[in-house]
This record gives sequence, structure tokens and C-alpha cells, in this order.
Amino acid sequence: MPWDRRREGGEPAKPSPEEIIGWINAAGRLDAQGREDEAISLLRRAADAGDADGAALLGMMLFQRGAEDDGEAWLQRAALAGHVKGCLWYGLLLKKRGEWTAAVPWLKQAAEAGDVLAAFSLGMSLISQPQEAEPWFRKAAEAGHHAAMHFLGQILMRNGDVIGGMEWIARAGPPDAFLPPAG
Repeated sequence: MPWDRRREGGEPAKPSPEEIIGWINAAGRLDAQGREDEAISLLRRAADAGDADGAALLGMMLFQRGAEDDGEAWLQRAALAGHVKGCLWYGLLLKKRGEWTAAVPWLKQAAEAGDVLAAFSLGMSLISQPQEAEPWFRKAAEAGHHAAMHFLGQILMRNGDVIGGMEWIARAGPPDAFLPPAG
């Protein structure tokens, strides 16, 4: 197998970027087939090779399986590498634990890189400070996030921009348009 190659002296050969992409793609297929252990094994190879995508995906899979400490370590590694989803997921994990001060820089980094969920999460976290929340809701709303449109509209209306606020609320659609489907 390609990942078993050895250099002279018996050291493992560094995998090529193509091999790493192959492992990540194969891990996705295995996960979809319910073969999580095999998927995790491939993601661990990618992450061990220094791939931030592999580290982020591995961290999420481990976290979802209840291996929170191991998952957190991989998410942190991905975030430190500047991986946008790694920053988002690590920030959300910290926020979930109540470590808001630690979460903000990671969520901001992801939001500034264009992650809509990170922008919306920052807005929601700052909802009690509408002036701070508005730019994050606006960023998410402008990217099409319906709930962000609604909250941005409400903030604008409270600040006296009734027409602008109503426009955003109308664009958001009915409240159930941005709720997850039942079931």
C-alpha cells in the first residue's frame, strides 16, 4: 500500500498530497457506509502527516463519537494551522463549554475567512450587544443565512432603520424558513 512505503533506513516515506487527499476521500466514503473505525484510521494517517483537513475532520469524528479530549486536540491542531472549519469547530466547542473568551478569536478567524456559520455564531453570542452583533449578522445575512437576516432586521429596526430592518426580515422569510426540518 502507498502509505507503507519506506525510505532507506526503514523510516516511513512522507505521503504525497495525492495520497493524503485519497485517504480523506476514502474516509468520507467509509463513513457514509457506517465504517467509522476505518474512516478514523485513514483520517488519523492524514492528520499525522500534518494535513489540516485530516486533523479537522478527525477531530469532528472523534468528538461526535464521544472521544472529546482526543477530538479537541485535533480540532485545536487544525485551528492553529489556520484551517477555517477547524477554527469554526474549535471555537464552537469552546463556546459550548462556556469558554466564550477563548472561543471568540477562533470564531472571528473563521468568520473573517468567510465562514457563514462562524459569523452567525458570533452574532448570536453578542446579541445582548447589538452594535457588536450587527456586523456579524450582516456578514452572514449577506451570504444568505436566513436566521441572520431576521436578527439583522430586528437590530436595524431597534436602531431606527425600520425600512431596512423590514427588508431584511422579509428576505429572511417566515420564522420556520430558518429552522431545521422536524423529524
